[in-house]
Amino acid sequence: MNRAYFGFSNTQSDLPAEALLSKQSSSFDADRWPDAPRITAVLARWHRAGDAVQSAWSNVPENLEAGLVPPSQSIAGNVIR
Repeated sequence: MNRAYFGFSNTQSDLPAEALLSKQSSSFDADRWPDAPRITAVLARWHRAGDAVQSAWSNVPENLEAGLVPPSQSIAGNVIR
């Protein structure tokens, strides 16, 4: 399972559509998970954090990138774009 393609059915979600509608996505019944709304909220924050990392990286001048690991090669790179 690709962790970026994960969500719950039967609950409100702020996750990106790609996370919920992709052929690779896994969906779990929120009624069977007592903390599904809280888990969904954390996943939504994780996606927003990935967007913030990508945005911050785009502001790093090329001459300062040496020695840094680009987000695309780190855990943040696993966030769906």
